[in-house]
Amino acid sequence: MAERPLAYMSRYKPMQFSGCDAQGQKYVHLNTYISGDVMAGQSFAQKAYLDLKHFIHGTGRYAGDKNGAAAHKYFTDTEFLVAPAIKPVPFHYCPWDDVRQAFQGKGTPNRFTRAIKLCDYYLRHAEIDITKLGWGRRVTDLQEYVNYYIGMDCNGFVGAFLEENFPGSGVARNIDIDSTGKYYADHASGSHFTRIDDPKLIKRYDILVRRKVSSDPAKATRHIALVEDVLGAATSTSVRVLLAESTGGSGLSSRTENLVKITKNSRDRHWKLGDREYDAVIRSK
Repeated sequence: MAERPLAYMSRYKPMQFSGCDAQGQKYVHLNTYISGDVMAGQSFAQKAYLDLKHFIHGTGRYAGDKNGAAAHKYFTDTEFLVAPAIKPVPFHYCPWDDVRQAFQGKGTPNRFTRAIKLCDYYLRHAEIDITKLGWGRRVTDLQEYVNYYIGMDCNGFVGAFLEENFPGSGVARNIDIDSTGKYYADHASGSHFTRIDDPKLIKRYDILVRRKVSSDPAKATRHIALVEDVLGAATSTSVRVLLAESTGGSGLSSRTENLVKITKNSRDRHWKLGDREYDAVIRSK
């Protein structure tokens, strides 16, 4: 049976793992909304990500086992970090793509936990040149580091939930809300989703999607959210829903709104939620 969306969300708050050295169990909460390619532009997040990568891989200023990198090896063929400080055994499996996705707002709880454990090792063992990262002081607290650089976006949360709870949806690692039309049963043959047009038929696990407006991409608002529950009786025009989502203001969170069916407009919007118009409600078959 599928988890309820908010129960799944609680697996990110906190995530638990064995800390390196003698720290014992660590608990880290995913508090921040983060989205976008970490390698785009010249952001502080990019600098932090690259310094972590150089340390783990033993490249850049950490080449030749310098600046704290001598105590570990990362094997790119097996994607294991091997170091005496790793607990409870001296190796840790973590595909590097899990780390990059964590810096881009994507991942299941297990993948985030794998990536954050590498960050924990880095903060405790790397001799970091804070001036190269733009830090005014050395960041040693893992939760503070995660709050700055690692988070979840709306795609990442819904995609991870579907991957683990609805594998038949075909979603793996993410869901692309910029082209959700391809997911609708009435828009594409072989779709794993069906479109819901009647408020009375909306139920838990349904997905609200607001696509990018191609005519104005710079100003477009895009969002995707999961229905946690339907509150009260629906009518032919509206239904009150409890949502599980990740937003720019709150990160992983919930809210209650009236979802109202509207006449399709020029942008192919069919619904209104609060002050935003949405494209569709879809359901995994």
